[in-house]
Amino acid sequence: MGRYELMDKPRPFTVLIALLVAIILAVLAGLIYFFQQQKQAKPQAEAPQFSAVLELPSQSQTTPGATRPVQITPKATPQDKSPLSPEARMEQQPLPPLADSDSAFRNAIVTVSPGFSEWLQSDNLINKYLTIVNDFSQGLRIYKHIRFLRLNKPFQVLQDQRGIYIDPDGYRRYDHLAAAINALNIQQTLKLYHRYRPLFVQVFSEFGYPEDYRVEDIFVKAVANILAAPVLEGRIDLIHPSVRYKFADKKLEALNPVQKQMLRMGAQNTRIIQNKLRMLIEALLATEAQG
Repeated sequence: MGRYELMDKPRPFTVLIALLVAIILAVLAGLIYFFQQQKQAKPQAEAPQFSAVLELPSQSQTTPGATRPVQITPKATPQDKSPLSPEARMEQQPLPPLADSDSAFRNAIVTVSPGFSEWLQSDNLINKYLTIVNDFSQGLRIYKHIRFLRLNKPFQVLQDQRGIYIDPDGYRRYDHLAAAINALNIQQTLKLYHRYRPLFVQVFSEFGYPEDYRVEDIFVKAVANILAAPVLEGRIDLIHPSVRYKFADKKLEALNPVQKQMLRMGAQNTRIIQNKLRMLIEALLATEAQG
């Protein structure tokens, strides 16, 4: 397991890019890990837990013995060739070394969903993002890892005779993020993970996990934490016993920092993100069934 002997206390700053990475990368890596374990016939404790959390739909089986007519397609002539798309040209380029990967990785993310461009202006992108995914896998939100990601507006609250509660207008701070996630191109997202996985593994090797622990393990747990966040409609009451606000409901206050962050995004945005996760999973299942 990744170890953090000294952990900063969570602070009320957002983790926009962290959520992005957990969604784009964690789902893909987790499912690939799940399928690889099935192929190797090695039962793992994490795989059933992952399936249970995601509530995966049952998959119809292909009818055995079915045949299709053979169709012969003539070879393409030079006139049939069309110019390569930017995505195709990107795939043909060699994978850059980790130290020089920022530009290529940034371009790849923007290709998946252009709405993310404004949040990709940092350096050491893969290193920083995978570190945050590792935090998420443990239900942590460590400030020193996310302080380069902040919203323009602070956390908003209101107060009436009943007490303090989250200002629903504050959820709109996350609308742009939810829209960018909802706009993800499914197939391009699948390709992105496959292409950059060697660099994710390179960063993961520096976390100090046991040899039998894989990068997919932290992705699986990060996804589970996001999907385990409750979707709450209506008022969410707070208390203010010290510098930081706390949830008045003890059950909500007992949630881990990742799940609390999802609560701060509001029910609509949380639902969009969780639904997109499930769409990515269904697409990956379909790809695996065809392959």
